[in-house]
Amino acid sequence: MDAQVEFEYVIDYVIAVEPDAEPEPARRTLRVRVTDPAPVPGRGPAIAHIHRALRRAIREADPDSYNRIEHPDQLVIVRVRDADAAT
Repeated sequence: MDAQVEFEYVIDYVIAVEPDAEPEPARRTLRVRVTDPAPVPGRGPAIAHIHRALRRAIREADPDSYNRIEHPDQLVIVRVRDADAAT
């Protein structure tokens, strides 16, 4: 098995109540650790890996908000920053 490459990001996101609705005005931020077995050199992990890691982080940090997410399209990533550059 290939080794996982780890990245750490600070991600700003919003949760839309309905998949087609405007996002909630509450913009939230989490520090998220992302692993990817084959990141694109010079570009980092695939957005799907970032999205999945963010959902896991929300589930751990805020289970009530996580339970309101019925469809992946409800989770809107607003901004992704390298954790080292964000501090």
